[in-house]
Amino acid sequence: MNGMPDILTSEVAYPSDGLTLTGFLARPRDEQPRQAVILSNVVSESLPLLRASLPTTIEIDAHLETGERTVMADATQLQQVLFNLCVNASQAMEDKNGQLVIKVSETIVTTARAAM
Repeated sequence: MNGMPDILTSEVAYPSDGLTLTGFLARPRDEQPRQAVILSNVVSESLPLLRASLPTTIEIDAHLETGERTVMADATQLQQVLFNLCVNASQAMEDKNGQLVIKVSETIVTTARAAM
């Protein structure tokens, strides 16, 4: 074991809504193998938990491409990254009304663009 706990907790309070969210993030003991996952499905499956985790003053607007394109990834790690990005964005809105836009679409990355 590397000295890191297997379970991490975090707590976010939204005083205006009277809501306190306690999140439990499991830390895998070993790195999980990457598998082919459909990114739009991972995001779609995460939306209900994400909606419950953010203040009701924030509207979630999801635009998910409905293709069968896959990425090689750990779906759980993708969900954690999405969740963290969205929580950070909601905190930047400082409990004001806001719109959080999540977009999944295919992008062709050329060698020149990747070098930027």
